[in-house]
Parts: sequence; structure tokens; C-alpha cells
Amino acid sequence: MTAPKTHWAASPWIQALPDELPQWVEERPQTPWNLLGMLRGWDEHPKSMDFLDPGSPNFSWKALQTRLYLEQLEGVVDLGPAQPKRVLDAACGIGRFLVPLVEAGHEVVGIDACRPSLQAAESHLGQIANQADGSATLIWSDVDELVVPFDLVPDASFDVVLAIELLCYLADPASVARSLATRLKPGGHLVVSVEAWPGALLTDLHAARKVGLERCLQDRVLAVPLDRWVHPFDEEELASILEGAGMEVLFIHGTHYLPDGPMMDMIDPSLVGTPDYDTEVLRLEALLRNDPALSSCARAWLAVARAPESTP
Repeated sequence: MTAPKTHWAASPWIQALPDELPQWVEERPQTPWNLLGMLRGWDEHPKSMDFLDPGSPNFSWKALQTRLYLEQLEGVVDLGPAQPKRVLDAACGIGRFLVPLVEAGHEVVGIDACRPSLQAAESHLGQIANQADGSATLIWSDVDELVVPFDLVPDASFDVVLAIELLCYLADPASVARSLATRLKPGGHLVVSVEAWPGALLTDLHAARKVGLERCLQDRVLAVPLDRWVHPFDEEELASILEGAGMEVLFIHGTHYLPDGPMMDMIDPSLVGTPDYDTEVLRLEALLRNDPALSSCARAWLAVARAPESTP
């Protein structure tokens, strides 16, 4: 592949962060607060944020979670090298999925509103430029503004759209889900993960205290001002959003019971990154996912939905 093509197309309010907040932030704090938290993380803990760097303290931890996602997609969404696809990675971050997809020969467009994350993705893609058969285009922009620049993300042009850890952080997740669905070719797949209710509450009691338990239970909001905002979904709400986008839901199931989940204390961090230990963690994840009493305690939901086939 050649070096990735990057389009720095973010709106003025995104470019002004963190020095200046948009005037409408009190009415719609979701994206600005989450972006401020990300930018602070990059400023204070850059090695932790760039977890694709083998020297990052989060390298093995995040690699385990990426493997957890990908193994759950096997047999449902073909992301292997046998059939190169065109993939849109919405909120691509530092490239945890984008980089291996390009290595496997796919054509990937990644979009993210956090400039340091996108710059890290650009750097990681540059490191594999001589070995990978795929290609990458990066866009610095908010997913709410996928029309900028529209020609890079046309309708009905992607085989797969990834929205991993995205919709629950937005002011209007249903609108963004519809926007992403329009980018799919007939029969294409939308892969979504969101924070899950009640597992996210059990995992982030600090944010629940900041919001207040009564509002947290009533509005399902976990937030720390100027740092993060999340609306955890229950399974029915996620299904409703996907179906409202015109998609056929193939599955929704729980994920992240152990890594970054409510049962995280069962993991020995010193062993994470050891292949046999990681395999055992994934085996236990599957047990929890299929347990009738505990399955609803997942930190996140992973869902796959399919766009309708074109009519004759």
C-alpha cells in the first residue's frame, strides 16, 4: 500500500478544542465532553493512549479486547484476506481494527474526531505501508458530519461498516446509525458495540456518583463533566435503533464481562498477553455470555446487522 491519505476536515468547533468549547455544549455535551477526555488523555498519558505501540502499558490489555471482538465476528462477518472488502471504520481511533484490515488487503476509510488518535493511526499505517496490500483513507471529522467530504463516504459503497464503541457516546445515536446504514451495499454488514445497561453502571460507579444515582437510573446517563458522557443501552434499545435504520439484526450479545467489565478483578494483569491465558479468558467470556443469570451483566453489547438485499 501507499501511505494513507488523510483529510483534515474537522469543523471549526472541533479544531478549537480544548481551548474553546462550543456555545451549545450545555445542551449537547456528549461529543465535546468525550473529546475533551480523549485530548486530556493524550496530553497526560500518550503511551497509554497509543496502545498499538508494543511499549504501551495497555498493549496486551487492548490486544486481548480486540481479539475478543474479532473472534465473536468469525463466521458472521468475513474480515479475512480471502475476499478483499471496502470497509468504513467510524470512530477508528488509533487504528486497532483499521491497521489489521489494511494488512489483510482491505480498502478502509477511517473517520475520527480526535486528531491525536488519527495521527497515531496515520503513523501505524505508515509503518506497514511496504508490507500491506490494502489501502487506507483517514478523515478528521465527527461522524455526525459524514457528509464532509461526502465523496469519500458515498452511499451504498461499503461492504462492512464498523461502529465500535461509538453510538452510546452521541447525542443522536439513531440518526448516526441511519447515516451509517446508508453507506452499506445491499447485504452489507453493520458491526456495532455500545456500553450495556446495567453492566456499564456496575463498572463505572464513579460516573454514577457524579451524575447521581437517581438520574443515572432514570435517564441512564453516566458522565463526568468535561471528561466523558455515555448512555448505556439495553438490548431492546439497541435492537430498536438498528431496526429503525432499516437493518436486519443478526445477533446482539454481551461482551466484556472480564476485561474492563464488572468481573475484571478475576483477571491477572501480569498474565494478559500470554496466548494460553488470553485463550482461557475468552473461553470464560463465552461461558458468561451464555449463562442465563449473568449474561445481562456485560459491560457492552456487540451487534451485527445486515442491510436489505437489493430488490430485483
